[in-house]
Amino acid sequence: MSEKQFFLDWQDNIDAGIILEQNWMLEEISKKFPEGIKFYCFSIDRDIYVIKNKDRKFAFVQSNGSSSTACYVEELLKRNAKEIYRVGTCGSLQDHINVGDVVLSSAAIRDEGTSDQY
Repeated sequence: MSEKQFFLDWQDNIDAGIILEQNWMLEEISKKFPEGIKFYCFSIDRDIYVIKNKDRKFAFVQSNGSSSTACYVEELLKRNAKEIYRVGTCGSLQDHINVGDVVLSSAAIRDEGTSDQY
């Protein structure tokens, strides 16, 4: 990984944004893909890790909580992200889902207050 760079605003367009639940996830991504660029983005007060793979650009950011996640989604959309993913933990109301199961959802029940605005 290169030295962390500092930007007052993040100008680059990206293809996909990945919002990670935990800080350690961002550190593991930077270890797995050392060719990426880590920089501090002033407008969202967060480190961003950007990886270019062939002709696609992926941006990783860490966030917990619905309000900050909503802000990062807005920032990713401003950079023309066509895909946005969240990687983290969740709960389930289904009896057949066990602790530790991997779940890929296309919809979710929410009750945190922020998503009513979207």
